Amino acid sequence: MSQKFKEYRWIIGLVGLVTVLSVAIFSPKISLDRRLLASGKKHQESREWKDAADEYDRAVHYAPNSAVGIEAARLGGGICLYELKDYPRAVGAALFFQTYCET
Repeated sequence: MSQKFKEYRWIIGLVGLVTVLSVAIFSPKISLDRRLLASGKKHQESREWKDAADEYDRAVHYAPNSAVGIEAARLGGGICLYELKDYPRAVGAALFFQTYCET
């Protein structure tokens, strides 16, 4: 048995390498807008309101027409309105939310 392992060692190594590379290439990647939304939610849970609002704002600017962008606008607007008391920014998020939810 040990002799057969030695004979086919390079084939086993090649198969292992192909498997590892396939997993790395074909595994699903999380998009930037989803990462920004998740980061904003993490900041929101830890009560870092300014950082959360900034992450939501980046997600909105990165993907304004997506569902993630609309969700980020909604969450960021709520933080700006209720926690930061940044009313102009909250109104901007509300107008964005209204504009893209109508289409």
